[in-house]
Amino acid sequence: MNLARHFGVYSSPVEDGMLIRSEVIPQIENLFLDLSQMPDVALPLMLGCAILHPAVKFGGIAHLAFKESHRIQALAKELAKMGIELIENQGIYSFRKSVILPQGITMEFSSHNDHRMAMSLACLALIGLKIELDDWQCVRKSFPDFWNELHELGFDSVYI
Repeated sequence: MNLARHFGVYSSPVEDGMLIRSEVIPQIENLFLDLSQMPDVALPLMLGCAILHPAVKFGGIAHLAFKESHRIQALAKELAKMGIELIENQGIYSFRKSVILPQGITMEFSSHNDHRMAMSLACLALIGLKIELDDWQCVRKSFPDFWNELHELGFDSVYI
């Protein structure tokens, strides 16, 4: 499954590597994603869909309750700060978006002492938000150089 295409990212192999280009982000109305086999992708994918594709529904995420944080509750709490409600109905999750955030505002988020939450929330910079995290160092568990890599990609980092 090519999940990146839902976010306007097209990739294809070429003779000496991979071609990656940006395309128009498609509208998605009726998509269900079972994330039971994708635990590491679940948070950033759900966060991206909450912003760009709130009609997408998810299942197979019960395992997220048993990670460094209760990732389902943590995600719900952080999404609520942006006016997005995470709704659960018989193991199927969806979103209700009540506000559109202006670009350039600074928002404070909690990583919930969870490396995957911190890295996922950092992606919000892609939509023009300025992100302040309470515990940016928690990424050391899985990707100690994460913030430096983001800086190399052109993101500004301010540690609080």
